[in-house]
Amino acid sequence: MHITGIHGTGKTEAIIHAAYRAAETGCRVLILCPTGALAHAYKERLPVTDQIVVETLHSGFSIARKVDLNTDSPPGRLRRYDSIFIDEASQITDDIWRALFVGIRELPQKPFGVVGADYQQVAPIGGGVIGQDHSEQIRNIELTVVHRTDDPKLLNFVDLAREKQPSRTILRDLFGSRLLQSS
Repeated sequence: MHITGIHGTGKTEAIIHAAYRAAETGCRVLILCPTGALAHAYKERLPVTDQIVVETLHSGFSIARKVDLNTDSPPGRLRRYDSIFIDEASQITDDIWRALFVGIRELPQKPFGVVGADYQQVAPIGGGVIGQDHSEQIRNIELTVVHRTDDPKLLNFVDLAREKQPSRTILRDLFGSRLLQSS
């Protein structure tokens, strides 16, 4: 399943609540994050339980070096999980996606997978399209209500920034002329 939506619509919040509910029913849940900072944020928000484990993608799939990407079998401990959630999936490069697909496909329990991503928000540094292509092929839930702000000027700017680089005039209108004086 792919959870999508623009900035501030609650993709991470949806994953937190879904993981918590799955754990309440007895499922073992693994939440994978592309960065340690995001993994830490999850750990701060989730209750302490043996049913939910939060790790970085690289830790969860034991990917430390390029040679690890060619491994055909996932770490055996991944067999414990009934559900695997991946947040901020737009940040994942194609080589890591390939490792994830192989690893999850090899798991005998066939865990339920959830990907949270806005592919126009944050792209992987190394580039890639595999995650986005895959997300377009699976069940898609789009969140549409922005919860972070109701400032129409800011929302309009962020929507524009998702599509193209804002002009200096637009930046000046939003942030004022002081912002651009030093550049």
